[in-house]
Amino acid sequence: MKTSQKGFISPLLLALIAVLLIGGGVYAYVQNKQASQPVAAQTSDWKTYTNSQYGFEVKYPLNWFLIDCVSYVGFSYSQSKLPLCSTNQSPPHINITVTEGSTPGIEKYIEDAQNSLVDYSKTEMKVGGNVSATKLSGLAKAVDGPGPTAGTQVVKVLFSRSNTIYQVYYYMLDNKDYSQVFDQMLSTFKFTASTAQTSNSQIANWKVYSNTRYSYTIKYPSNWYVHTTNSEKDFTQRGLGGSDVIGGDTSFSNYQEEFSYDNPAPSDLLSVNLMIYKIESNINYDQFISSKGFHDDGMENISINGISALRLTGVTTDHPVGVTVVNTFIKVGNKMFLFNYSGSPISQQLKDNADEIINSFVAK
Repeated sequence: MKTSQKGFISPLLLALIAVLLIGGGVYAYVQNKQASQPVAAQTSDWKTYTNSQYGFEVKYPLNWFLIDCVSYVGFSYSQSKLPLCSTNQSPPHINITVTEGSTPGIEKYIEDAQNSLVDYSKTEMKVGGNVSATKLSGLAKAVDGPGPTAGTQVVKVLFSRSNTIYQVYYYMLDNKDYSQVFDQMLSTFKFTASTAQTSNSQIANWKVYSNTRYSYTIKYPSNWYVHTTNSEKDFTQRGLGGSDVIGGDTSFSNYQEEFSYDNPAPSDLLSVNLMIYKIESNINYDQFISSKGFHDDGMENISINGISALRLTGVTTDHPVGVTVVNTFIKVGNKMFLFNYSGSPISQQLKDNADEIINSFVAK
């Protein structure tokens, strides 16, 4: 005799359904519990990145990686996704850039950020306790050179403090959504005492170099040396066909000895170099940079003791290849002061000292 199976569910199937229901309930409970936890609890075991120069810190996941470059600090879930500082590769998943002494103001940066996106939304928020910030979420436009591909989901948060512009970016790369990580990181951002605030007494004890021929003074660390063999010499014609008129070559270094191709520099050399171009007084920064063939990637408008200046960060494409170079241009009358320092990569120690040296420049 045959027995009807209609409406009959085997005990094994019932057990399986029960396991799935219980498992799903547990998963939902865990997820809801995690979501309901305060951000401080969710990020309590994260690593902390501290930037003493610009006075801020931010937490990032324990299993993530970072790269600290001159122009930005980048974060990613994979070491292989972090571009080298000395390349023009696209930025990583999350990065922070800081522009000190910006002339245009935060409104210009927000406008530029909006112009880089399509289908974007705009909201106002607070960062670092009580600092007003603008958050833009949208899709990246197509750009020439390094940058996210068109259509990439992008979040940009911009804010300013003490005449310094902070930009925190998130890019949805590799079809991996880390927007929640970005929001959590942003919630941990806070301001700390900057190098400028904490090292004033130390800088007060720095040596002062005064140049009478080119009318300026500059400070440098008390344990550094200034090389002045050509510092007071007049302008001379140099370059191909003598097209450049340059004088006042001066360098500041942690070594008393000077180095050359015949006497290679040691790996721990820290050095800032200055040369002065003679120019027509009506020449502006753009015209000068274009005429001399400087790369304009990484351009920043800055202020040096009340003088509008320009800083360019670029990477060499000839010998030696892949060296990061920071050039700072300060125009005073018919003179263009050009400071530069370089490295592969540039160490934080060199960057901190070099920027303080340049920032101490005073034209008489």
